[in-house]
Amino acid sequence: MQHKKAVLWMVFGALACPAAGWSDQAALFETQLTEPGVYVAAFGGMSFQSDSNVNLDAPGGTLGTLKFDTGSLFGGAVGYQFENPFRIEAELAHRGYDVGRVKSAGTVVPAGGDVSILSLMVNAYHDLTYDQWKPYLGIGLGVADVAWNDVTSALTPPIDHSDYVFAVQLLAGVGYELTPLITATAGYRLFGTSDPKFTARNGTVVTGKIIASEFILGLRYRF
Repeated sequence: MQHKKAVLWMVFGALACPAAGWSDQAALFETQLTEPGVYVAAFGGMSFQSDSNVNLDAPGGTLGTLKFDTGSLFGGAVGYQFENPFRIEAELAHRGYDVGRVKSAGTVVPAGGDVSILSLMVNAYHDLTYDQWKPYLGIGLGVADVAWNDVTSALTPPIDHSDYVFAVQLLAGVGYELTPLITATAGYRLFGTSDPKFTARNGTVVTGKIIASEFILGLRYRF
């Protein structure tokens, strides 16, 4: 009988030790939750815009494919950090690309002009915390003003027009807490919009495509 009691106490002890460890881990996580509050953020980096077909809006095929030089991205945001690992923000950002060339039916010709994108997004994030490191995942929805500015080539009609379109972005990266109030960030974004529609100077209506891979650095300050 005493032997059975000893076995039962050993089993209870084996179960109680991991449970205590899990409790300690949960307590550690709770102490690492970020203090709630308003924050501001600023960021900048490189944006790699994928090739964009210049398609006739009416049936008629593709006039050519625009190829862009590496672009720039900069912006800012105002947000709120909840006590749990979530935060939400409003973001204003600008992207700019020079048009390098146009390709059509195997022919490549120089092109001029540039593309600018002004976006207003609402982003939601889920932050993880491990000491001073704060990895994050997020998604953003909003609108973008896409402008093709004096885009010209021998294969496409001159275009100097803009269009408002729906925009979405996926966000991932990591933050490092420099001080309790200041966090440095490095991240990746995949930004895209619904197809913008433009009217060329000769009256031809065409559509384009916006999909960009982006790498950014930034700072976030919590009040």
